[in-house]
Amino acid sequence: MKKRSIILCLMACMGMGCAHAQVQLPTKKKTKEVTVETEQQQQTKQTATPIVLPTTHHETNDNPVAEQPSAGDTTIVHSERMGSLPVVRRQVEPRAIPIVKKPKVEDNNIYESADKMPAYPGGAAELMKFINERLVYPQAALADSAQGIVQVSFVVEKDGSPTGFEVLDEHHPALEAEAVRVLQQMPKWKPASQRGVKVRVEYVVPVKFSIPNN
Repeated sequence: MKKRSIILCLMACMGMGCAHAQVQLPTKKKTKEVTVETEQQQQTKQTATPIVLPTTHHETNDNPVAEQPSAGDTTIVHSERMGSLPVVRRQVEPRAIPIVKKPKVEDNNIYESADKMPAYPGGAAELMKFINERLVYPQAALADSAQGIVQVSFVVEKDGSPTGFEVLDEHHPALEAEAVRVLQQMPKWKPASQRGVKVRVEYVVPVKFSIPNN
């Protein structure tokens, strides 16, 4: 009985050892398989990860736009390749062309007549009075018995100043010089205007020289 029980115990121990060995072997293989699968999954994840590239405006074929946005609106166009990254395109409103005003060209022409002619302060009577009070008969003209009406032309400027004196007809030089001398002393005139704008006008004043009878 003792031998039989010892043999049974040995067999039981051997059987348990074999069973334990059988259990340990698959465990090692299973661990290796799990490790292999983990490495394969990591490789698969690395290869399966997509490379995301930013979408540019040049990809017109892969990124069609159904409707053109109106000026000033901000539209978001989704790319077929990248659904998570929208492409924002901002339409700039066209700038208005500034209106450049042309500079006004000053009218410096000399007119013979205008809508409103120049006028001496106080009128023609005051002008004749001014001339008679300052006119001196030249002795050279008296010696030569020279007399007559000297026509003197001048320009009434935009500010009323008389300028550019000129004798229109020939007379004794002394008479011409005296007529110009007196008219050069005139004050400013009331300037002429054409369509409401001041202009330069030529004016002629006659200066009469006559020898008094003794």
